[in-house]
Amino acid sequence: MYTGIDLNADGTLISHVDASFTPLLDRTDIPKMKSDEIGYPTMVFQVAYRHQSYHQLLCDTREEYLSMKNSIQVFLGMKIYDDKKFCVVLGTRQHDAENLGIPKVRQRSHLLPTDEVTDLKIKIPGKSLLWGCDKWKGKKAPDFELNVECLRVMLSK
Repeated sequence: MYTGIDLNADGTLISHVDASFTPLLDRTDIPKMKSDEIGYPTMVFQVAYRHQSYHQLLCDTREEYLSMKNSIQVFLGMKIYDDKKFCVVLGTRQHDAENLGIPKVRQRSHLLPTDEVTDLKIKIPGKSLLWGCDKWKGKKAPDFELNVECLRVMLSK
């Protein structure tokens, strides 16, 4: 998996993401970014702190990351508040024929304290993470379960 900083669409810098993930598998049918032959990442992760409200994080998800301007499939966002709390949101594109490509919020956490252990898990659809990979076309891909406790521990440091 490839990790990068900054996300370019159509050759221009539109937003800063904290991480992006692109499978290092053949993906012959996906759109390519002008600045990178690997193509758009399948997942982006962004942390919003003081500079961005939770509402703006959701708007950016819909208008930038899961827009029709790119082929990003998964958005994982985290909003950190000044009172030692945070929340997590997972958005993906829908893959059913009726709603193809339309963004959907799959999971939204309640406010979680940064100084208390959490057992929250977020399930990221494997089909979305491996979207466009030649080897996985037409096959079921296992979902990825993200333990939010790992994110919380990183926040507390």
